[in-house]
Amino acid sequence: MNRDAAENRSAVLQWVIVLGVGALVVAVVLGLKLIPRLNDGQKVLDGAKPAFSSQRIGADVAGIDIISRNVDMADPIVTAEGGGAAEIPAVVAYVANKEHVSQAQALVLIHKSFPHTLALLEALPLSSVSAEPPGLEAFLEKVLKVTPTELTSALKTNFPALTEAITNLPTVTNDWNQIPGSGALTRFDGTPVRSVPQLRDYFKDDLIPAVGAQQTNFQSLDGTSSVNWIAPLLLIVGIVFAAAMIACNLRGTVGRAESIATAAVAPAELPKLTAFLVPAIPAVPRLAQTIVNTPAVTNGWNDVPGMNGATNFAGTPITTVPEVRDYFSNDVIPVLESQRANYDYLVSVSKIGFIGWLVLIVGIIVIVYGLLMVDLAAGWTAGRASRPAQDARTPAPAPSS
Repeated sequence: MNRDAAENRSAVLQWVIVLGVGALVVAVVLGLKLIPRLNDGQKVLDGAKPAFSSQRIGADVAGIDIISRNVDMADPIVTAEGGGAAEIPAVVAYVANKEHVSQAQALVLIHKSFPHTLALLEALPLSSVSAEPPGLEAFLEKVLKVTPTELTSALKTNFPALTEAITNLPTVTNDWNQIPGSGALTRFDGTPVRSVPQLRDYFKDDLIPAVGAQQTNFQSLDGTSSVNWIAPLLLIVGIVFAAAMIACNLRGTVGRAESIATAAVAPAELPKLTAFLVPAIPAVPRLAQTIVNTPAVTNGWNDVPGMNGATNFAGTPITTVPEVRDYFSNDVIPVLESQRANYDYLVSVSKIGFIGWLVLIVGIIVIVYGLLMVDLAAGWTAGRASRPAQDARTPAPAPSS
């Protein structure tokens, strides 16, 4: 009688343990929404995988470096707020004082020695140039006796590069200090991002370093297999393991179970110009910034340093600044846009670093519990086998008189 009671208590304990483990796993999987979250996490991994290759991480850094030089070159001269236009009189005054001539004569000397530079200075700020195309187009339409559509078509056909620059310049100059759609964008430290230089800082100092820093982690996460099977596995283990073990105990057995065009300064003029203006640089820091950065931009425009054979997501080589622009615009940014909702859902409830440990712990519990059940079953079988012999040795009670 006592042996049967002990066996019943053991079976109940087995049932309770199995039920508890199964209920815990099911609660974790369903409560933390692990199945849909890990499915979205797998979409993030699949979508971002091309961006995390070593070659493209290097291309990101090299690309943003030359774009940064481009921004540094252009920032003083695009708008009046940049300060470059306000420093032009100081440059003319410096030349006039150095050569002991009038300012008018100084302009002649500058034109003779640095014609392209003077042409650029006379156009500053570039935002003033943006106001001229409508009048120029109206003049050409009148002189050539064509419609606006015909003029646009003729300009694109005969002067495609110049037309592209003129067409895009107003967008650049008008939006340089206030990028449309940037109202909610901030740096990682919360600093607002509104202007082109601030956007450059965001990419150069926040986004691209973050991608580079997580490259090893991304490759480790994505390197062996997908991750969207983990949550269903846990749920199946929680349900099937509990149900199977309960059923086996009821039967008394144990079982197992992710641009601005190049400035008009001719590079050949820059060494001579820089040497000539060295004493004046403290008085014209913004123009000096443009002059210092122009060689890096013009020299690297068609052969960006540091690309090392990098390609875009389609496998096309990236070598020029326009191709860098296309890579960021058509590949990298769309990944962030398309995977944002999946990422937000992945991190919405809790962190996911515990999942690997949870799977390991459940596996260990299953193994240990299975071994325990095997041991208990062996003892139970041996006990059942010894009973007949004990019963045979026990004399039957004498009949009462």
